[in-house]
Amino acid sequence: MSDTSREDALATLTDLIADHHVAMLTTIDDDGAPWSRPMGLQQPGDFDGTLYFLTRDDSEKLAHIARNPKVSVAFATPSDQEYVTMAGTATVENDRQTIRDLWSPPARAWFPDGPDDPAIRLIRVDVDRAEYWDSPASVVVHAIGLAKAALTGEPADDLGENEKVEL
Repeated sequence: MSDTSREDALATLTDLIADHHVAMLTTIDDDGAPWSRPMGLQQPGDFDGTLYFLTRDDSEKLAHIARNPKVSVAFATPSDQEYVTMAGTATVENDRQTIRDLWSPPARAWFPDGPDDPAIRLIRVDVDRAEYWDSPASVVVHAIGLAKAALTGEPADDLGENEKVEL
């Protein structure tokens, strides 16, 4: 991928996740099965290929990451027909300055002692690849297009943009 297309992909992904404060983080559990949970996204600005989440040092997901650092992160805005999935490698960090830099007031709901709580850990996800679906049509138009395709056997017309991106 050229630098320009990577920049375009990062800009598109930034737009698609900009209003998300929660994402689904999927790790691999003790039995080898995927396990997803909602996580507060601590994104400091434009998406640059890295995602950040805060968690507690006793969280089971940290053991999952220690055994298998490959994770996926999903975002969905069904009302706008926008969906993003990202895959990458997670690391657990205890960088107190970065935790303070990424701190936002909503995090206090999980960490009432604030950003200096010694139990807070940072999950950093370095994204390798992403895929997104972005449909400009309303849900009704989208449903009509899918129904038409099902009835005629022809591919649906312009259901939006679907792009796989290597980062």
